[in-house]
Amino acid sequence: SFLLTGEACCGFALISRMVQQRNTAWLQPIDHSWLAKNPFAPLADALDGVLFIDQLETLNKSEQKGLVQLLAKLEKFNVRLVASTAQPMVPLIESGEFDAALLTQLSGVTLRIPSLREHPKDIPDLANTILLQMVEANECPLRHFSVGALNALRNLEWPGNLPVLQNAVKTLALTSLS
Repeated sequence: SFLLTGEACCGFALISRMVQQRNTAWLQPIDHSWLAKNPFAPLADALDGVLFIDQLETLNKSEQKGLVQLLAKLEKFNVRLVASTAQPMVPLIESGEFDAALLTQLSGVTLRIPSLREHPKDIPDLANTILLQMVEANECPLRHFSVGALNALRNLEWPGNLPVLQNAVKTLALTSLS
């Protein structure tokens, strides 16, 4: 399993897809309540793939217990678990809100994902990738960023990280004249 940490909206789901093997499942249940009710439910759907659990810090005690049970079955289904959190977990452990043993299990491999402002040199590539995905999905006509536009994007602070960049690219793609 992997634990991704960093600021909110810095692309945890995108990074979790990087550990996915070609032609395998990637599953992100939106609601965590299934962990308390039937923690094994997604295993068949995620067979040989990746199960992504976002906002680890929001799991209640029964959901954490379900996650412990789920971790024991991952190997049998050849499922990789990737969890993410945008909050420091130590205060949650100290207050008794989060199980320390569970965090230890999840954090065997921990990766800190930097915010966009921490790696501005990557903004042009990210913007071009987002634009290409939009073109391929027929969400906008064929567009290209000029060098000047990419430099302008690179020099912004991006306080909302990836969603703000995605919205900026979408706006530019849909409102540009050429």
